[in-house]
Amino acid sequence: MTNKLLNNLYDGVDLALHLQREATENKIESEKKNHLRYLGQCLSVMKEQIDEDAEERVLAKCLADDTSDFYDSIAHKINADDFYLYRHNLVFQSVSSLAKRGEPLNEISLIEELKRSSTFDDVDGMTMIGTLMGKQTSTLDAQNCANVVKEKSNLRKMI
Repeated sequence: MTNKLLNNLYDGVDLALHLQREATENKIESEKKNHLRYLGQCLSVMKEQIDEDAEERVLAKCLADDTSDFYDSIAHKINADDFYLYRHNLVFQSVSSLAKRGEPLNEISLIEELKRSSTFDDVDGMTMIGTLMGKQTSTLDAQNCANVVKEKSNLRKMI
């Protein structure tokens, strides 16, 4: 539930920043203007605590080699709750389930696992798979991205 709330907040960031700019340009009540300014500042800080690309690179690398080698190397560092976007959280949960069962980590097994757990539509299924398959990254880069995902998660927890 928290991840869905955070996703809604993330989706509203651009709208809130737009409203903040509009409030600055137009003459509106001072109190409303201050509230919008404060909201915009808070949302700007929150947006800095998200790295969607890093999350996607980690997930893509988990699926890249058909083995759980990369997943095994990061499983002690990060967990599904470290992913800000709910769909990424669900994908990582599925990757974890596959790895724990010793099944191959690839797009076909991920699709089947997402369908089995009834989360395929929640992650926007084929669009998500296509996005992940388009993210080619080295192991070193993906390791760094895993560190970024964890750092961003820790920063969000402090807010």
